[in-house]
Amino acid sequence: MVFGLNSIREKRSAILIVGYYGYGNLGDEAILQVLVAKLKDGLDAELIILSANPKQTAIELEITAVDRWSPIALFKAMYRCRGCIFGGGGLLQNKTSTYSLLYYLVIILLGQFLRRPVLLLGQGLGPINGSLARTLTGIILRYVAPIGCRDEESIALASQLKVAGRWEGDLLFLRDQQVIQPEIIDSKDIVLAVAEPPSGVRSQFIELLVSIAAEFCRDHGGEVILLPFFPTQDRRLASDIAARLTSPYRLIVTTDPAEAFSVIASAGVVISSRLHPLEFAALCAVPVIAIAGDPKIANFISELRRHGGPMIPLYKIEDLPVLKEITSALNDTLLPSFRRDLKESCRRISVKSQQAFIPNLTRLQRLVH
Repeated sequence: MVFGLNSIREKRSAILIVGYYGYGNLGDEAILQVLVAKLKDGLDAELIILSANPKQTAIELEITAVDRWSPIALFKAMYRCRGCIFGGGGLLQNKTSTYSLLYYLVIILLGQFLRRPVLLLGQGLGPINGSLARTLTGIILRYVAPIGCRDEESIALASQLKVAGRWEGDLLFLRDQQVIQPEIIDSKDIVLAVAEPPSGVRSQFIELLVSIAAEFCRDHGGEVILLPFFPTQDRRLASDIAARLTSPYRLIVTTDPAEAFSVIASAGVVISSRLHPLEFAALCAVPVIAIAGDPKIANFISELRRHGGPMIPLYKIEDLPVLKEITSALNDTLLPSFRRDLKESCRRISVKSQQAFIPNLTRLQRLVH
């Protein structure tokens, strides 16, 4: 498999796909896999992926990939393509860094300069802090409106930026056979897929998770599964939790989204402070408890509720609950009605997401032909 500049071949019309790819984040890589599968199925075009690890991306997806950090590779890929897709995720925000926001805005401007249409699909907008950043973002996004948004809160932010937004749902819900049946209906295992918390609450966070896991395993007889969804950032925390556990446990570090889906589908309950493990669990109709340090988690839970989902327990990372409170909530998630409502809400979101994707695919077909 070839990759990089030499792989941009003069054969078919091409579409450039931009996102947070190649970093080993299981959620973003799963979104990319779903998007590529949908585009290959409905579009006769070469797909070019902008990736932080183009060699690995090219091999795993059997597709062309170029280095996102090479200005020459980016310019040549954009020039070669008929259009550009921002493929899901929370790309347009400055919570991570202002540089990240500017990076993606520059790509939009490059597309405009080269007269290449840019489509924003399934985007989680914000947070965008600062009047200057908001004004600049709003001005640039007028070139790509309407913006496909993954939740109602992103649509509201688009409106504040004076651009049009339309609901598309998270691209992960375009996955074939979206609502997966749990592999083990009465599983006794608890999955912890958590991100590094603020340093001020780290010790308390670890202690709470260890206590929850111990009580769950004592009552149900299963084991603890530690599943870092972004291994380069989460593995240290998972190891520190493992060191405190008295219950049987497994630490599973994988770069394969399919393996992560399988692990979660076999769980009795999932506790996560990341968005994508919660989405994986919801798609598998596995009970979840969310600990939020980012608005996108609350936004996702709100989306499930809007589509008939259950009351998913949600706690703020800065205001952790006492053990008794969270174990009581956990028992509520194990009721059959919780799984039933979770499954039905995901089905509804999946159907709407599939329908919302059709106009995007139609536009892309026109571009490449």
